[in-house]
Amino acid sequence: GGLPGVTFVGEVEDVGKALSSCWFTVCPQRFGSGVQNKVVESLAYGIPALISPSAAAGLGSEGPFLVAALGPDFLAGALRLLDDSDLRSALAERGPAWVDEHHQPAQALAELLAMARRLRSASTDSGSHPRGRFS
Repeated sequence: GGLPGVTFVGEVEDVGKALSSCWFTVCPQRFGSGVQNKVVESLAYGIPALISPSAAAGLGSEGPFLVAALGPDFLAGALRLLDDSDLRSALAERGPAWVDEHHQPAQALAELLAMARRLRSASTDSGSHPRGRFS
């Protein structure tokens, strides 16, 4: 936080208000899995995101974010977003619609139910009961 123009923020009461002054957010995740909700939230508010390949893997589809490997490429991505207002604007404009299309609770529930049906069908086909394996 000692760099000019860089502010590290912890817990906030209103995420939208905290993001409103950001040009972009970063998610330099080294490893892990799953959807990075902070990235989705940033995009939903129309704030572009610079993310690592590990963070991108959990988002499930190409989205309105810039992906760069950690290290020099990540720095180059940050500089590109700082310098290119047209790129920032294009990503910001696409963010909310992309989140609406790809990351809604109803969609996630439908995918979870479909997975459960596939598991149930597979266990029925094999003669075993899923309760014994997934209790």
